Amino acid sequence: MLFSLENNQIEGSIPIRAIVNLIALKELYLGVNNLTGVITYEVGNLQTLEALNLRFNSLKGSIPTRIFNISTLRVLSLVANSLSVNLPSNMGLGLPNLEELFLSSNNLSGLESSSVELSFFTTLAERRYLRKISVANNPLTGILPVSIGNLSSSIEDIYAGGYKMKGRIPKTVGNLSNLRVLGLQENPLPDSLCSLQYLYLASNRITSHVPDSFWSLKDLLGFILSSNFLTGSLPSEIGLLKVSCSSKPNTSIHRSRTKKVLQTKLILFGASAIIAGIALAFLFVRYIKKEEVPNGTNLFSLTAKGRISYYELLQATNGYDESKLLGSFGSVYKGILANGMYVAIKAFNLQLEYSFKSCTRESESLTHS
Repeated sequence: MLFSLENNQIEGSIPIRAIVNLIALKELYLGVNNLTGVITYEVGNLQTLEALNLRFNSLKGSIPTRIFNISTLRVLSLVANSLSVNLPSNMGLGLPNLEELFLSSNNLSGLESSSVELSFFTTLAERRYLRKISVANNPLTGILPVSIGNLSSSIEDIYAGGYKMKGRIPKTVGNLSNLRVLGLQENPLPDSLCSLQYLYLASNRITSHVPDSFWSLKDLLGFILSSNFLTGSLPSEIGLLKVSCSSKPNTSIHRSRTKKVLQTKLILFGASAIIAGIALAFLFVRYIKKEEVPNGTNLFSLTAKGRISYYELLQATNGYDESKLLGSFGSVYKGILANGMYVAIKAFNLQLEYSFKSCTRESESLTHS
């Protein structure tokens, strides 16, 4: 069952006595009215309630703890009232199905000591369906806990700006892979955030455009927003991303990175040279071994025994195949004799086969005489 009187001008207190009789009530919308007084504990008796919206009224006092035990509750919106006192540290434990929590623009305070973590974020980390959190513009104090990185992987928006949060933003925020908005504006965070040097927001679901304030980060060295859903054109303010040359820390970082890159290149060059030298030496040894004449003979002793016949030369060159030609040496062919010796053969006229045969016979007859 749904009951809604939103966006009217209803005055007075919440008509709780009439509402509690609606035993099957699942959604109650009384926002944007002129309701005053307190949220009575009877609201906690609505144990089938899935959505409670009392935003933009003038309600005051504390939030009944029984509301935080309605296990069916998915949406709780109490934005822009005058609610006060501390938020319970275990507020999320009784809300296993919570998806959206809106408590911004009230007088809610956190733990009194500014050195203690905002523990309600820790209990909200157990809510696996939680998508949106807004506690902005409250006088909350404390440190954003490391456990914020344990929030549901479904979390999309976190609004926590405009209060007295101190300390640094935990690195575990990077674990929130589906986070679209992290609003921490107007908090007394460390000045070191103004000297941010590296901002990596790749592979998220960031839409629309990059906030203009990003271009005023004067010390930014690395800015990665690849693999998102950004649209539009690049703004002219991108030219403001200039690192000051007079900034010694930035200059030393740049020099250190340049030195490391140079060292890496020298190491790679040296390793490549050594490998190339070894490879050349190996090829040279193989070439020398191939050039050696079998059985320890040499070219002079081999040719001294007699002439090489035409048919041996023909076989050695595969019939004077063109693939055996030696580059630009004209009709000089390379060949391998039957005994494995490499030879270079000068052919005067391949068309005069008879002349070659005749020359061979004459050579053989001279050898036998």
